[in-house]
Amino acid sequence: MKRKLKIICSILVLIFCCVLVFSFRHNIDHFMQQPWWPISQKAEAKPEDDAVLKYTKEQREALENALTKWVFEHSTQISINTSRAIVTEVMKTNKPLLMLALIEVESNFVPSAISNKGAIGLTQVMFDIHKPALLKAEIIKERRDLFDIGPSIHAGYLILEGYLLQNKGNVPKALENYLGGRDGAYVNRILTNLANLYVTVS
Repeated sequence: MKRKLKIICSILVLIFCCVLVFSFRHNIDHFMQQPWWPISQKAEAKPEDDAVLKYTKEQREALENALTKWVFEHSTQISINTSRAIVTEVMKTNKPLLMLALIEVESNFVPSAISNKGAIGLTQVMFDIHKPALLKAEIIKERRDLFDIGPSIHAGYLILEGYLLQNKGNVPKALENYLGGRDGAYVNRILTNLANLYVTVS
């Protein structure tokens, strides 16, 4: 009898976890369609930017400090200064939390990372594939620029933003495109990071 109860409980827990995962992935698109920070001070604010634009200097510093701590604690190979530099650059994009979540999975925040397929830098960009778009956007001038923190982050953001537009804001699908068809575990790791980051800044 006890064994049957344990089996039933295990099945119920499994079903509950599946529902939670499905619910998170279903609602993540809604969250991610809200920009967290304008691309630059010159950018025209959209209505949904208003709440973020009201951040005081102290609130922004607190947010950046919290994100810097998160980055530093999620990599054993970079200094606190490198962690802060990464946060400074992602804050210049409209999706800083998503970018941090992605970078942790792609390179573990190591600027000099190179994959066995030749992907480069923090955001693991394939230079030969994305070279035309990156040169046109004047994000980089040559391949080795992708080892620099700023160019790598903005290159990755340009590519991800394109996939988000292509997939009508669907974050999981955009990530699947970005990751080049790797198994869903990579997407789930990024979404898990993203959920943790939302908790960190809430």
